[in-house]
Amino acid sequence: MAKDDLQAYDIKYHGHLFDNGLTITATIVNKSNSINYKDVKLVVKYYSKTNTVMASNYYTVYEYLNAGHLLKVNLKGTGYQSLGNLSVGVIDATRY
Repeated sequence: MAKDDLQAYDIKYHGHLFDNGLTITATIVNKSNSINYKDVKLVVKYYSKTNTVMASNYYTVYEYLNAGHLLKVNLKGTGYQSLGNLSVGVIDATRY
């Protein structure tokens, strides 16, 4: 199952100077030894300073991710004034 094989880590983000956007970078790892994936579906959750989920954004990364490999992704997010932290999670992906 894709959610078990794929994991996001090394998540970083920074705000834009002239708008309220964010640039989010993450690395997706395919921990499977034999299953290849493509079209990885991600969720970014935005947490307040009190650790409450304020919003979520969904993305699909249209790339191939072979068994045992890494994929670096760059996402455009929304900057929230009371943003405390964010997370990136893998929802699903297509086997190929």
